Amino acid sequence: MRPASDSRIAAVTKLLLVTFAVSLLFTRIFAMPFPVLADEAAPSNASLTVSPSKLDFGTTAVSSASEAQTITLNNSGNAAVSLTGILISGIDFSENTSCGQSLEPGASCTVQVVFRPATTGPRLGTLTIDADRGSLRVIPLSGTGKEPE
Repeated sequence: MRPASDSRIAAVTKLLLVTFAVSLLFTRIFAMPFPVLADEAAPSNASLTVSPSKLDFGTTAVSSASEAQTITLNNSGNAAVSLTGILISGIDFSENTSCGQSLEPGASCTVQVVFRPATTGPRLGTLTIDADRGSLRVIPLSGTGKEPE
C-alpha cells in the first residue's frame, strides 16, 4: 500500500468541504418558510383574550347584591372561537352573559358577574370559560361578606 500524497489529501478535503457547503445551503433553503400567496387560504388562528384576569368585589352585606362587574372576551384572531361553556363556581357568585356559542374574528362579548355573599367572611369562586373544547380560561373571583346593617 502506497502512502497518500499531499495532493490527494488536499483534493479529498476540498471535495468534503464542497459537499458540506452544498448540503448546508440546501438545508437552509428548504428550512425557510414559504410565503402564503394571496389566493391561498392562510391557516386559521383563533385568539381569545379575557380581561380583566380576576375580579375582587370588596365587602358586601350578606344576602345583598354587589354592583355587577364585567369580564370581556375578545377574539383578535382570524378564525371563530367556539365557546363551549361558561361556568361559575361558588354559591356567592352569579353570571349573565351576552356571549353565544361562537365568537367571530374581531368580535367581543361580555360576562356580568354579581357577588351576593351567603355568609360573612372571605368568599371565593371562579369563572371558567371553555373555548374551543378544552382551552380553559379561569378567572378568580373574591369578595368579603359582612353582617347587614
